[in-house]
Amino acid sequence: MYIKVSKFKLEDDFFDEVLFIGISTSLKDYQLSFFINKSLFTNFKKMLDFSGDYFSKKEKSLFSFYYFKNNDLFSEYFLLSNKCNNTSLLLSGYKQADFFLIIKSNVMKGKTAEIITTLRKIKNIFFAFNIEISNIKNINTLLNEIDYHIEICNNPKNKSKNQITDLN
Repeated sequence: MYIKVSKFKLEDDFFDEVLFIGISTSLKDYQLSFFINKSLFTNFKKMLDFSGDYFSKKEKSLFSFYYFKNNDLFSEYFLLSNKCNNTSLLLSGYKQADFFLIIKSNVMKGKTAEIITTLRKIKNIFFAFNIEISNIKNINTLLNEIDYHIEICNNPKNKSKNQITDLN
C-alpha cells in the first residue's frame, strides 16, 4: 500500500510585487516625504527611526523611516534613508542612493517606470532608479526587519511616541 505525499508551499508574503527604488537627492527626509506625498498622493508619516544594526558596519545606526499604508489598494509604502549621519550606509552596495522607496503591493505591477518618472520630476531629486530585489543581499532579512519595525511602531503601548508627525 502506497501513501501519496502532498507538499504544500507556505508563502510568507501576502504581496506579489515589491518595488525597490533608489533615490539620489539633496532634500532632507521630511522635505522628500512632503514632495512624494504631493506627487504620488501618499500620506507618509514619520515613524521611529529604523535600527540598521544588522546591515550597517557601525553599531547604533539609525535610519530615517516614513510609512504609509493604502488600505484601498492593499499597499504599503516605506521611505527609508540609506545614510546615517553620512557615516554609515544601510545598503552599502547602493552608495549613490540617499533614500529607498519600497512599495509592497499587489496592484503595482507594471507601474515602476511611471513611479520613477514621477519621482524624477520632483525638484532636487537628481536620480531615481529601480533596484532589482534579487540583487540585494539579505533582502528577505531587510523586509522582515522593516515589517517587525512597523509592528513595534503600531503597538498601542508605543503608538504616541512612535508616530512622530503627519506631514500633510
